[in-house]
Amino acid sequence: MSQMHRRAPVSIVCVSNSSEVLSDCLIRSVDTHRPTAPTTELIVVQNSQREFSTAGAALNYGVSQAQNEVCVFVHQDVYLHSLIRIEEAAATLLTDTSIGLLGAIGVAADHGLRGQIRDRVALLGTAIDTVAQVDSLDEVFFMARRDQVLNAPLSENPILAWHAYAVEYGARMRQAGKCVIAGRIPLTHNSLTMNLEQLTDAHAHVGLLYPEQLPIVTTCGIIDGASAGRRKPFHRLRSGYRWLKDSCQMYSALRAAGELPAVLSDIRFDVDSLLAECEGSRLTVISLDSVMDVDGDLAERIELQRLGRHFAFRVGNTEELYDWVSKRGPTESLLLTNLDHGALSRLRSLLRKDDALLGFANGIGFWLLVGRVAKGSPEAWRLPSAKPLGLRGVRQRWSTAASFGPQ
Repeated sequence: MSQMHRRAPVSIVCVSNSSEVLSDCLIRSVDTHRPTAPTTELIVVQNSQREFSTAGAALNYGVSQAQNEVCVFVHQDVYLHSLIRIEEAAATLLTDTSIGLLGAIGVAADHGLRGQIRDRVALLGTAIDTVAQVDSLDEVFFMARRDQVLNAPLSENPILAWHAYAVEYGARMRQAGKCVIAGRIPLTHNSLTMNLEQLTDAHAHVGLLYPEQLPIVTTCGIIDGASAGRRKPFHRLRSGYRWLKDSCQMYSALRAAGELPAVLSDIRFDVDSLLAECEGSRLTVISLDSVMDVDGDLAERIELQRLGRHFAFRVGNTEELYDWVSKRGPTESLLLTNLDHGALSRLRSLLRKDDALLGFANGIGFWLLVGRVAKGSPEAWRLPSAKPLGLRGVRQRWSTAASFGPQ
């Protein structure tokens, strides 16, 4: 496959049901970077009145209005950090006819993520210089040649209404002898929801359509041909094993960071309720770039809104994180993500157990809250599974009660 060096203009197609989210994220990012790609076309398919019953139907309509040779499909709550990278990817797509679908982040057969994005408040995946083949692509961003989609439209099946339509299209392209790849498309997905309704049905449907390709690894699980209603055996045993592994990870991190309150939870899904509980109106999110392994475009300093609250996003190395923490104001709250043991050890002298909280979740690694928000305790943190083995729960760490492990 050719490397991304030439550029081709694109038509960005988006389905929108919120003008506020669209304006703050996608439109603002396109307007900010449009001087670098003046021929970029943005097509917004309005769906606030549910004019379209499926994402495929809405996106196919957008393709029919597009003028450029490559169509980009992206969520309304995405901030694009570089239109140049998108046009480079489009040129690769036009040059190499063996590519059926190209996206920002996908999962390879070894379960590893290819491509790098920011998902809410944490960086996911690994930066790649050119392209990498994957099993499937996430629907947050993918692209295809316009003539291909006109001849082979995205699925409008209601089972795939808002889930796995890119997964299905990628499998269909592979069935036709083409490949599915992830490229260098830096973006921030400022998602406010976690809609998993009918996801299991969508995965089961894809499995029925393409049994010869199973298992298909996706960002939302593995499609293995199981029926939607089947309960997987040993589910509780596997959950307990994961909790024990995560507890071990936390103990290792606490040796580096010092004695701190600790929780096993995914901060991407907790941060909004945390701020609401603490009445915090602003949060600075800083992701660690430990060995220059973060896409340079993702280091762009941006500010976005989430439920009326302002979030500032930054990327820095260990010493820069140290400076941010040491110089923060008395009312300023920080969320540090993608941390490693080296960064935790460096920050140790600045952390107090009444003003900091350490978290861990498989998939995003270690994160650290510093400031007033560290005293919060969202409902998810009160679950038994959020308490590392042998450690008190988050709320109890600031009291005298003790609670141990899942009961």
